[in-house]
Amino acid sequence: MEGDYLFANIGRTNILMYSLVDRLWRNAKKAAGITRLITPHWLRHFFASAGLSKGVPITDMAEWLGHRDPRITHQTYAHIMPGDCGL
Repeated sequence: MEGDYLFANIGRTNILMYSLVDRLWRNAKKAAGITRLITPHWLRHFFASAGLSKGVPITDMAEWLGHRDPRITHQTYAHIMPGDCGL
């Protein structure tokens, strides 16, 4: 459903300020006792890599990542995709 994002701002859009995400992430890491350098961007790559390696359609992943063109997603993640990527 449009505007129904996992992480959303008050207006229910997918637009979040990176500074807010970074602050929330640092606080969550501290609360969990995680000291290793792990960034929100790493989580984004893990999400995309895990999904695509398990066969999630590249068009779905491109939309979820906010890529306007699935070719961007393909150029970044083709090396971990099994078989035909569907482009």
